[in-house]
Amino acid sequence: MADFTKRHMIATAKIICSVGDNNTRAHLANEFGRMFAADNPRFDWARWETACLRGAIQERPGSKLRPIAGAGELGLQVQTAVKQLGKER
Repeated sequence: MADFTKRHMIATAKIICSVGDNNTRAHLANEFGRMFAADNPRFDWARWETACLRGAIQERPGSKLRPIAGAGELGLQVQTAVKQLGKER
């Protein structure tokens, strides 16, 4: 049984897609993606990258992309945290 649910992945994608810096967003998407893929053998990298890098969720292959709701509020908190981490290094 997987430790992470779809709800966890969507919440994480909301945070990642709201990060302003493209390189940081790609790095976070890759790191969390590896963690989720290790946890779930059915993990879909294409859907994950679309969610994190384009800010959209595709429920099923071939279906329309829909924006991730609520990414903006969480993004501000994440961007602040990422900037703070950069200052500490």
